[in-house]
Amino acid sequence: MSDINLFMLASREKFRFPSDKGDLTVEQLWDMPLTAKNGFSVNNVAIAVKRELRSLEEESFVEVAPNPRRDDLSAMLEILKTIIAIRQEENRKKSEAAARASEIKELQEAIVLKKRETLTSGSIEDLEAKLASLKASV
Repeated sequence: MSDINLFMLASREKFRFPSDKGDLTVEQLWDMPLTAKNGFSVNNVAIAVKRELRSLEEESFVEVAPNPRRDDLSAMLEILKTIIAIRQEENRKKSEAAARASEIKELQEAIVLKKRETLTSGSIEDLEAKLASLKASV
């Protein structure tokens, strides 16, 4: 089932995901931390859904009765996996952007230092001449 169809199913069926703080909507899953020490995380919700899904596994190989709850739980688990994958990708991109920004800042600082080094590498006479030239042009 495509991601769009999964989320459409979730909204039509009004899926609620179990958590330590009560049942959650799909929308609330996007705002939760992926992992947390206090147990309130998307990861823990996914574990609870998977645990419930496992508990519904068939005991009989001859008589297989359809169980709508199993289908719902399977869809819920896929939704959780999709949210986790998207959020992990977003976090990876944020980390890469932060690393790039840090490197840009370091390079800009290095450029300023090199310019200052170049400026001060001349003789005193050259620096005084340049200063006098700048004062005269004002």
